[in-house]
Amino acid sequence: MNRKKRNRRRLLLLVLLAMALLAAILVHYRYAPYVRQAAKTRVTNAVSNAVNEAVDEEIVSDRADYSGMVVLEKDATGAVTAVRTDMAQANLLKSQTMERLDQMIEDIRAEELSISLGSVLLPEFFSGRGPRVPVRIVSMLTSDADFYTQFSQAGINQTLQRITMTVKIKVTLMTPVGTQTADVSTDTVVAETVIVGTVPDSYFQLD
Repeated sequence: MNRKKRNRRRLLLLVLLAMALLAAILVHYRYAPYVRQAAKTRVTNAVSNAVNEAVDEEIVSDRADYSGMVVLEKDATGAVTAVRTDMAQANLLKSQTMERLDQMIEDIRAEELSISLGSVLLPEFFSGRGPRVPVRIVSMLTSDADFYTQFSQAGINQTLQRITMTVKIKVTLMTPVGTQTADVSTDTVVAETVIVGTVPDSYFQLD
């Protein structure tokens, strides 16, 4: 009789373990996509903030004078004849920003990227609550930056020149459901110049 009881207990224990394992597998495959997407969003936001902070730090620093990045060439009467970008200053800003950004991404702590379990399972009721799901940036695969110039009308005989630096970064992040890559692209305005020409005696607004 005792032997039968022991066998029943063992069988019950095996059934419970099998059910727990099956539940864990179902939870893993059911909620893994949500964890990956939430982790990717957290990392993208953190890296984008780091890019903006790195650019701001370099512009306000005393390491270089980025106010002279845009050079206006004028004729004898003072009229603007050409607009030139000082690429030496631009490349200096690019290199120093990327160097600073590498350090800032390495300093991003896992606590800043972790996701609350309630935000994944039942975000309508438990958003921001429950145990934290760890997320960590493993490595930065690639990073690059390019400058783009845009001209737009700013008023009567006025043109706004805006120089934007686009930073593109690919990082590898690790979560309890595996590793994945995240592509981050952030645009930051590094210079704006209003070019004022000779104001005409009259002008026409044509539809």
